[in-house]
Amino acid sequence: MRRLFRLSCIALLVFGLSLTAIRSTPAATPAERQQATPLNVEQLQETLDRQDVAGAIRLVELGWQYQYEQYYGGELTTQFLDADGIRQRLEDISRTTGKKVALIYAIPTPNHLELILLPPGARPIHHRVSSVNRQTLVQFVQSFRDGVMDPDTPRLDYLQPAQRLYRILISPLEQDLRALRLNTLVFCLGGGLRTVPLAALHDGKQFLTEKYNLAILPAFNLLDHRPTVCKRHKCVSNGGFSI
Repeated sequence: MRRLFRLSCIALLVFGLSLTAIRSTPAATPAERQQATPLNVEQLQETLDRQDVAGAIRLVELGWQYQYEQYYGGELTTQFLDADGIRQRLEDISRTTGKKVALIYAIPTPNHLELILLPPGARPIHHRVSSVNRQTLVQFVQSFRDGVMDPDTPRLDYLQPAQRLYRILISPLEQDLRALRLNTLVFCLGGGLRTVPLAALHDGKQFLTEKYNLAILPAFNLLDHRPTVCKRHKCVSNGGFSI
């Protein structure tokens, strides 16, 4: 368990470095702020059924923006990047850092799990995991998280569920991840998945954090895309609110 804790710490460190890279990299000019609305799961499914993955990303970004604005009681962003803008931003980050960075959206629904991979320089990719629904997945994630956090949990007791979660969240995308030669994965996770210890997912041979740099974001558009200016030990963003 101590080794797993260290791996999780590495993932959190990568998360911080990824945030810095994203916030400091110039890219496409964001559009004016979009009105955030609750995520309509039926509308999302219909959008994905007609293969409009970019439209689905827009629904998810605005839906999760709405969730966080309701929680914090105010507007959290003033500008908005669509799927093409996010993809260009990822290309800029990959060029600047030398790491091929991609977003993975995981959206649990009442009947299945929607996975969307948004890589730099390529079209977004959608996979639907029909073998698991939201209730089952959320319960399983909570049980897995509790097991990982318990220092008395024997290795084999958490390794099996770690592999099962890997098969649900990563395996459907794995062929695309290899083909695109990605090495940094930024996860945007739906409700019930946001506390999953991603570093602990296991493919049967390696932990996920041994294969990829990892980061977690609430939503890509909840970052302040404008650079931060530091003067005399004081850092000020050029407007807006950032998480």
